[in-house]
Amino acid sequence: LGTACPAGAIAAFAYVHVAGEFDYHAVYGVMSLMLVKFCVVVCAAAQEKSSLEMQLASNGDGSDRSSWLHSLRANYTFDYRRYRDFYLLLVTKTFYFASVVVKTFLFFCVQDIFKSLPTSRYKEMVSEMAAVAEIAAAVSALGLTIWLMRPCSDSAAATASLVGSRRSLFCLIIGGSWMALFWLGPAILGGMAEKQGQGMDSEKLAAIWMPRMLVGLGIWGVGQGIYLAGDQALQFALLPDPAQASRYLGFSSITTCVGSVLG
Repeated sequence: LGTACPAGAIAAFAYVHVAGEFDYHAVYGVMSLMLVKFCVVVCAAAQEKSSLEMQLASNGDGSDRSSWLHSLRANYTFDYRRYRDFYLLLVTKTFYFASVVVKTFLFFCVQDIFKSLPTSRYKEMVSEMAAVAEIAAAVSALGLTIWLMRPCSDSAAATASLVGSRRSLFCLIIGGSWMALFWLGPAILGGMAEKQGQGMDSEKLAAIWMPRMLVGLGIWGVGQGIYLAGDQALQFALLPDPAQASRYLGFSSITTCVGSVLG
């Protein structure tokens, strides 16, 4: 899953590039069909018990079955004091998605650095930056996922689980710190480019600095891949109840939404 996120982003960039000339009705139609298709695949492949059956069983005498508020509370809350590690992981995901939204400001960044270029050129630059970052993230996430899945020398299940959690936590910390450090890159490189570009043609300035910026975004993407590999591994390792995996993993979608809004 750590690889799937950046891999999906790469596929989205490719789709936007190919479908750029299509009517927007066709573009959204294809997206809707893909969503339906993947939902069908997930529902067909899932081997979990129905959450509705679990809810009915937990209601005891059934007095609260008609209460949607009770249902909402039962499905979208958990004991954060008891499952503190899982709760903290969700908090870190919220901050991660809030920080990733900052990437949208790359468009304004290149506008400020490389002035007087056509809007299409700015879009092209941002697309190249995003693609390089996501490709680097996918490659690093794949490599880290293989490392995280590698069995430890001790065959004891408890020890193996502990080692796996420590590896994942290590990736989470290193990846987050890596991204935080390299977020300084646009400010530093942008300032240097803007200083050099005084009196220089914008296209010529872009030819000089775009390769350097792409390298910087690629290095940042490696950190993103490291973080995602550790994050996805810890999600499964820290699940409060594996029998309700889909419900607890659904909290990740909530953190994605909340983090993106905050960002």
